[in-house]
Amino acid sequence: MADQPTSAPSFGRSVIALGLLDDKRPVCVAHIEGKGRGVLAMRPLSRGELLEHAHVIVVPPEQAAHLDRTVLEHYVYDWPGGRLAVALGHGSLFNHSFRPNARYRRDLEANLLVFEALCDIAPGDEVTINYNGDPADRTPLWFDVVDGE
Repeated sequence: MADQPTSAPSFGRSVIALGLLDDKRPVCVAHIEGKGRGVLAMRPLSRGELLEHAHVIVVPPEQAAHLDRTVLEHYVYDWPGGRLAVALGHGSLFNHSFRPNARYRRDLEANLLVFEALCDIAPGDEVTINYNGDPADRTPLWFDVVDGE
């Protein structure tokens, strides 16, 4: 079968890969020491490479106001019109960095988040985004940022 899981890749550090592993996929979800779940590069990734098209569930404003009392509070993206979006796939599992190696953009017509590499990324490296949207935005967040090398 095409989607048979393979053994966890060896990245030279303690990594617990979660979910389906496949050499053709650019990224996988893994346990990141000190952070919890995050996204790792499965193979060499090139600058500008598409990492994922993540479909989203758009939450209307009247419901979005209640998400701060749920586990989803830390996994949503701002969406125009006072709405929020829950990203499917890997989309809600990318960790934040003020020195991200990936970016996302909203495709409002298709209800997608598009994730792309900002630079070349080595296999086993964590793939991070800036939660502020703009990779250069240093606006403080609601948590202490773990931005280790």
